[in-house]
Amino acid sequence: MVLFVLCVSSAYGQTYYYKYVCHVEKNTGAKSKMDAFVKEHGIYITFTNGRSYCYRSDANGIKAQYNETHKYIGSDNGRLTYYFSYRDSGNPFMQNYPKSYYYFSSDYSRLNMWSDCSDMGSSFQSSGGGQILVYELSTPPTPTSNAPGQLW
Repeated sequence: MVLFVLCVSSAYGQTYYYKYVCHVEKNTGAKSKMDAFVKEHGIYITFTNGRSYCYRSDANGIKAQYNETHKYIGSDNGRLTYYFSYRDSGNPFMQNYPKSYYYFSSDYSRLNMWSDCSDMGSSFQSSGGGQILVYELSTPPTPTSNAPGQLW
């Protein structure tokens, strides 16, 4: 029974909530908060196949629209790197699509997201070569209710 539960958990993945911390300019290290850019202030990341893959999802592990699955490609200086790009598809029309990297700390408590995307607009790009989105592992926010405090 225990083996079955582990296999099911591994097949369906594990989902974690990461709270937005800040943006960091890639080349200068300058930090800023861009609350208007990151409207939900946090994201869910689901890992599958023993953490060989991950993707942005909802709280139930359902992949978010327009967010592709990133593949684990190795570690360097305590950083675990996940990567995705349409450039690798071999399709010549996809060669200008961005590369996307998710960098996790070795204990998965921090997440840095970076892309070489050139079409994100001035709020994302900077003269320093782009921005890194910084997140930390956190408890998901409690859903708020619009229900009245009592029934009349």
